[in-house]
Amino acid sequence: MKKIFVVFALLSAVFMVSCGGSSSNDDVKGRESVADKGKLGEECYPNETCDEGLKCDTENNICVEENTNHSDDSDTPSEPNDDDRPDSSNPADDNDTESSDDADTTPVTMAEGIHLGIIGFNELLFQQNKYAKPIGLLNKETVESYTDFIDSLDSPDDGTVLYFADYTALEMMHNYPVPADLQLKKVALVTFTDGLDNISTSPAVPEYNPGNYDDKKAYRDALHEMIVNDPNPINGMPIDAYTIGLKGKDVKDDTEFEDTLNKLASSESNVFHVENMSEAMESFDIIARSLYSISKTVNLDVKVPGGEDNGQLFRFTFDIYCDRNSDYCDKDAADSELYIDATYNKSELTLEKISYEGFSKGKSKISAGDSEGAYYHFVFEDIKYDDGKTPLSDSDYQMINLWKMTGNGIWNHESEFKPGTSSELIEVRSSALIMLVLDCTTSLGKDFANMKQTARDFVTTLVNGGTDTRVAECTGLPANAEWNTADKITQTWDDYNGWHPTAVGSYSETSSTNECYYKCVSGYTWNGSYCAGN
Repeated sequence: MKKIFVVFALLSAVFMVSCGGSSSNDDVKGRESVADKGKLGEECYPNETCDEGLKCDTENNICVEENTNHSDDSDTPSEPNDDDRPDSSNPADDNDTESSDDADTTPVTMAEGIHLGIIGFNELLFQQNKYAKPIGLLNKETVESYTDFIDSLDSPDDGTVLYFADYTALEMMHNYPVPADLQLKKVALVTFTDGLDNISTSPAVPEYNPGNYDDKKAYRDALHEMIVNDPNPINGMPIDAYTIGLKGKDVKDDTEFEDTLNKLASSESNVFHVENMSEAMESFDIIARSLYSISKTVNLDVKVPGGEDNGQLFRFTFDIYCDRNSDYCDKDAADSELYIDATYNKSELTLEKISYEGFSKGKSKISAGDSEGAYYHFVFEDIKYDDGKTPLSDSDYQMINLWKMTGNGIWNHESEFKPGTSSELIEVRSSALIMLVLDCTTSLGKDFANMKQTARDFVTTLVNGGTDTRVAECTGLPANAEWNTADKITQTWDDYNGWHPTAVGSYSETSSTNECYYKCVSGYTWNGSYCAGN
């Protein structure tokens, strides 16, 4: 990747897109409600402190070990548009003494999870250096800084610098210091656009065209090569690039628009053509849920008495309430609809004949040394519900109970088994590195506010996996019509239908509070396709 990019001196002088250096005061304000001390790998800012033994790496805005030296300007990994990049062909770099061989090789310690950066593009945002949210760890403590950044994109303007925005996003991902031992499962670029690039190849602003491409087609083709044939993949991972295209009112060349969407995606299946913001919201949600499920795995560690007889049948239930201080349970194990059954093999110290109800088939393991006193630990790995995607929730885990089948066919509750002491829910966050690129041009019109809400939803879904219900604004109201009766509805998510009922309006004389229906205003009549004057 570094050999592909050609960076000019003006690029760094005008657009300081550094993973540490481009944080605005707004970003700091967005962090005021976050706990003062950050954990290893969490996002931090210079005015905040990290846990004992850690310091804030101000170049990358993450808490690192104190003996990790990455704050020295001469040793920092090259950032997007950074004059210190060793492979830069900028003549101004000839006096630099540092090279990639001389760079600090101290490993960067980084937390597992979603690592996210955001770019909002129009020419005004680029000119004001307000377009980039540096890549950092996204979690419940840092999510507010991301949503605050999206809120700050309040200046829709002309200038579709789409190609340079994706170019910059790719650089930011490559310059993000990902350690080799990070369990990186996904590198993703998600681009939303409503139009065609119109200034990235402008001779008036050569900084937008660091590759000096002759025309838009050459720029698109180069970006496509960077995506699908990356010569220097991040941790060996290919880039999974998605495009969501909502054709703006000023798009007249459908062929060029389609080519843009296809070239900026890594495959045809990653191209989402949408007709309105409601469909765009659904596409964003599908992508976010997919990225979330990839990054999170839940393992269940249970501790059972080693003295049980060979062939003892265990049942672990997750939907039965039992009073931990008495023998009362609100129902019997036979009535459970969410459980794991396993048979104890005492001689081999294994669990066998494992079956799942309400869960997808998983794995279990036990090996020598997993004993704890008279007890043995068994680990059920990658526990997901029967949709095959959603990991076991903490609320269901807190309901865990152990039952043993007696000789007369009755389930006996093990009152000594308690979550937290007899069991542990282990969350494994395999990491994903994601860049979100958002069109902030005036051609969005009234959809600009909806785009920002959709982006906020995308970010929060990456944190918590999304919700099953949401309130959506009705869209698609034609001229001379009004909503009948709801202008907002509650939608429900499922993996087959997505969000339903649809938020795209349709004509109906029947009023509804849970469907997006519209009718013609007084003086107009529906003629089958629009409201016509009487």
